[in-house]
Amino acid sequence: MHNIAHELSQTPAFNCLPLSEVQELVKLGRVKALHKNEYICHQGDPWPYLIYVRKGLLRWAILSASGREHVLFLLEPKSIFWGHTLMDDQPMPASLMAMKQAEIMLWHKDVLHPFLNHNPEVLWGIIRYQAEIMRRAREIIYGLAFQPVAGRLAKLLLDRSGQLTEEPLKRDLTLNEIAAMVNTSQEVVCRLLYQFQTDGLLQVNRASIQLQDVPALQKLFEAERER
Repeated sequence: MHNIAHELSQTPAFNCLPLSEVQELVKLGRVKALHKNEYICHQGDPWPYLIYVRKGLLRWAILSASGREHVLFLLEPKSIFWGHTLMDDQPMPASLMAMKQAEIMLWHKDVLHPFLNHNPEVLWGIIRYQAEIMRRAREIIYGLAFQPVAGRLAKLLLDRSGQLTEEPLKRDLTLNEIAAMVNTSQEVVCRLLYQFQTDGLLQVNRASIQLQDVPALQKLFEAERER
């Protein structure tokens, strides 16, 4: 539990507290293992929890009225996520699911409220964190509205790789998952990946994607965004 407390103390909202306070919070939490494709919460359900991702990869996805899913962002290890219901008692606006085996720690609002009342500085941290999420959402919405698919795919590849050409990008996302993240079809993603490969921007195989021309991918993303 000491390791969890140390990790949690580095996250937004809790990085303003002494480690001893975070250790007390960890004692109040519950560790949960998740299977691949297991839902943590569904869109439209009440879900008043805070979670901390220890292992694995989670996705936050919204379902449109037509039934099409769009992945808004991913939660990687050492990420926190505040359930909207915890703040306003309203249903969740999207769904949270484990993309592979994962481990999380979670706290119910009834456990958190006394802790937050005792540590009001955390509330300011939450506000800053939520403001950051809103800015990210604005970028996502802007990109979906105005940026063609090739630019969105280039940005996703750059973000997922950390823009390092030395390290191949593991293909831990399926074509369907990538399509949901860039708001297109699996067929379009497949066609674009192989077009990028033909143009010398990357090399695709079954296990990984090796970025070969990061400046060209950045230029593609920027050019598509400016159109």
